[in-house]
Amino acid sequence: MKPKQRRYAPKPKPQVNTHVPYALLLNPEALYLVQASFRSMEEVLRRNVAAPGWRLALAAETFSQVKQKVSKMLLAPGEAVEFDYNELLIIRTCLQLYTIDLLCMKQTPERSELVGQCYQVANLLPPVLPTPPQLYD
Repeated sequence: MKPKQRRYAPKPKPQVNTHVPYALLLNPEALYLVQASFRSMEEVLRRNVAAPGWRLALAAETFSQVKQKVSKMLLAPGEAVEFDYNELLIIRTCLQLYTIDLLCMKQTPERSELVGQCYQVANLLPPVLPTPPQLYD
């Protein structure tokens, strides 16, 4: 009789970090659109300034960093500026708020063009609700 061979569970493969930095290339026209969308976010932050909480403070601080970086991009075209994920979400939120403001205005050809541009630039950015990380394979 042959002895039974033990079967061991295969060792899990180590996870390799495949995170690729997010590169965002915007032309000056798109940057001016993003800068114009900042007014909507400023209005929201101004209305909620009395609300207590660290989330609003974080959003206001991140928003000021985004404004500085976008103005830096407009002043020095071609220079690489890094945005972290929170800053990209702030830009996307600004564009979405601006789109809502535009849709509430009287319909004109310029408005329709701006709404289309907002959708195009917002679709270049990561989604607002990222997919949850996969813990188990």
